[in-house]
Amino acid sequence: MACASTSGHVPDEIPAEAREYLLTSSRAPSAGETIAPEPRLVWRANVGRGVKGLPAVTSRVTLVTTTDRWVYALDTRTGEMFWRRRGDGAYSIGPVVGRGRVFVASEGTGGRVTALRLADGRRMWQTSVGDVSAPLVLRDSVLYGVTDDGITFAIARTDGRVLWRRTAGPSRSGPVVTESFVAISTLRDTLVVLNRETGTMVSASRLPSATAAPGALMDDSTLVLTSPGGAIYAVHVPSGGVRWSVDTGEPVPGGAVAHRDTVFALGGSCTLFRVRRHAPTSLERTMVPGCITTATPLVTRDGVLVATLSGVLMHISRATGARTWIQRIGGALRHPPVVVDRQIILATLGGEVFAFR
Repeated sequence: MACASTSGHVPDEIPAEAREYLLTSSRAPSAGETIAPEPRLVWRANVGRGVKGLPAVTSRVTLVTTTDRWVYALDTRTGEMFWRRRGDGAYSIGPVVGRGRVFVASEGTGGRVTALRLADGRRMWQTSVGDVSAPLVLRDSVLYGVTDDGITFAIARTDGRVLWRRTAGPSRSGPVVTESFVAISTLRDTLVVLNRETGTMVSASRLPSATAAPGALMDDSTLVLTSPGGAIYAVHVPSGGVRWSVDTGEPVPGGAVAHRDTVFALGGSCTLFRVRRHAPTSLERTMVPGCITTATPLVTRDGVLVATLSGVLMHISRATGARTWIQRIGGALRHPPVVVDRQIILATLGGEVFAFR
């Protein structure tokens, strides 16, 4: 690491597990959470020039990467900084964390995956992989990712050793890891499925359209994807066969969320779409006028949180479709918030992190 600065230490007894985008492969980590009817600001922190990736949020520590090369560890309860570490490249994706280590991947032709010790941010190992701008996945003892040049890789969590590399195609959605497979939806309208242990090609099939957002697993063999071309569709893993597809009539820039029998997604003009497993060809719509979003919806017990590019966070009732409250954050929101222990954490593109409760 080019430069380091530490102002604190994450206590050893604090557990921290945030192993993939939105914490779970269904993208519904907060579906059992309730939030206050009128959340209030608890704290705010400035972490530099910009946050392009989703923070890794746990009950006691929140990890954030920035476009000006910093990795921050913040106290989730107070916003105070445990430590920060400067890397040797810009970060456009968020970190993942597990078993006492934080994993980050940098942009550029010299892009690297780096493992930091959660306690103090000290570098444990670093492996050159190339430009990475798609989310990472930590599963068991292996870290999975894909480069902008289309190389999917598997790296040992403990020492950074490359277990396998395979050309699959460029992806911005990142890998989805099941019990046996790694699925990559590429920018070339292809679903590539690899053997999780060896990286051997299992299948490559044509998708209805390309996607740039993380997919969601409805179950271990059903992957749901969205399209900027205006579609939500489910494919079988590993065959890649299309199980169902619906036309949304507007771009869907963010990812899908799979919760029980329902798939949730957001259109670019903030239309909330719902697709039921038992009636996948019918589409329920809730119109939210006057906003633009690129975010995945965040599903809670009784509602859906919508983050917008104009810096507005709003809560939509799942029962009525009505907008129940609004928070004006003041900075562009590219990703959804995360709700942990009834606390809402979110980061702006301008480099501020907010907590509401």
